Amino acid sequence: MSPSSHIPISAATIATNNTSPDRMPVYFLGIGGPNFLENPKHPAYSALEAIGREITTKVRPKAVVVFSAHWQGGPDKIEINVGENAGIIYDFYGFPPHYYEYKFPYRGSSEIADKVLGKLAATDIKVERVSRGLDHGVWVGFIVGTLGRIDGKKVLIHCSYSFSSDREPVTYTNRSSLAVR
Repeated sequence: MSPSSHIPISAATIATNNTSPDRMPVYFLGIGGPNFLENPKHPAYSALEAIGREITTKVRPKAVVVFSAHWQGGPDKIEINVGENAGIIYDFYGFPPHYYEYKFPYRGSSEIADKVLGKLAATDIKVERVSRGLDHGVWVGFIVGTLGRIDGKKVLIHCSYSFSSDREPVTYTNRSSLAVR
């Protein structure tokens, strides 16, 4: 992804169906390249800050499960990140050097990864364990939305990697498979 070929997508809240106090909201956070970090005038920037405030002050989860389209597990499986401290990935090119110096400390959870693996496998979705850092599609948005800490504590961040686009109907139904508690 080069700076000139990637256009940031607006952030939006979707599928927030809180019919039960036990049900957590689902969010879609769309960001552009890492230059999004330095563009507070972009309309998605303030939307992402607002979503971050909502998550960190109202929802206050113990962990966040992320499905990222930046890495794809292939045509018939989802890769589940089991890495607990794998760092971040600078999965972009052609940006000024300071973009490769950003840091986002996070902590993964093998316990949550195992729950996600179990839920998806129970629905006959093929899964694979991987250990990989967070891609910029996750850490850029989390920095802007200040989603790394809630109540001064680091949030557990679990990242899964989606099917490739030829399995769109199955990918869409994944959200109904996860009721991780």
